[in-house]
Amino acid sequence: MKKNGADSESILVALQPGLDRVHQLMEIVEHQMQSWDQATVTWADLFLYPIADDLRNSPAADLVAGNSPAFPKIAAWITNMDARQSVHAIKS
Repeated sequence: MKKNGADSESILVALQPGLDRVHQLMEIVEHQMQSWDQATVTWADLFLYPIADDLRNSPAADLVAGNSPAFPKIAAWITNMDARQSVHAIKS
């Protein structure tokens, strides 16, 4: 959108419906994390991590990153995943 001349405000307005949906989905994930064992990596971790990592680098980053993320359990889980050797191996 930016390449087509859209300004930042227009881009955020266009993204808002999708960001609202992401917020709803993160509420579900955050709730499910109450019983999530972070000591063991599961297929769910491997599936969700790339999505959460991308989210952290998007206009919705405040949901899962920063000093006061909207979803602190997800933010802590991302930090935990970031520290794993397997994640470092994939990212390099």
